[in-house]
Amino acid sequence: MNKLTSIELDQSVTTEPQSEEDSLGHLLPFIFKPFTVPIPLVAKLTIKLSKIINRNKHINNTFHLNSPDDIVPLYDTNAGLWNWGLLLLYPNGGGVAEDCIPLPGVEKSTYKEIFATFINAFTTSMAESQPKLLTLSATQIWSAAHSTTPVEGTKIRCKPDLILSDDIKLKWSNIRVYAKLMVSSYKPAQ
Repeated sequence: MNKLTSIELDQSVTTEPQSEEDSLGHLLPFIFKPFTVPIPLVAKLTIKLSKIINRNKHINNTFHLNSPDDIVPLYDTNAGLWNWGLLLLYPNGGGVAEDCIPLPGVEKSTYKEIFATFINAFTTSMAESQPKLLTLSATQIWSAAHSTTPVEGTKIRCKPDLILSDDIKLKWSNIRVYAKLMVSSYKPAQ
């Protein structure tokens, strides 16, 4: 069985003719094409302080003298933490993040909402630091809006934790990616 799988894979990746109408083999060189845009270092990523909507005591203490319009690092290299109210421990069942201090006028967020807003801030910061990373797909938004209510458009009543979409009115037909938010403790290799 392993030999058969190896032969099939070898033919699909290296020797499949590109002229066949029903074959997707001609797309493989594009799929496996090396990514050549330089990715910015995490220490170079910045964000406007007012855009950090999920904060904790560390962030408030670090930037208490800054104006909301100041540009601040997204990652604190000294503390080894993101300047975002991400959780170090994820309680069973999710719920509201008690240790996060929202901006005035902003309701407390769930863990899933905090992570979705962080991913959006991260992608925006990446695109601002490297303009070649800004594409149509970079304008899509991550959302946790349907982590407690099913997505419309099908009989399957699924409630995805995180959704990537480029449309405000979410339906299964315009969702690009959905994900389940899971956390486990990190154990370095021995």
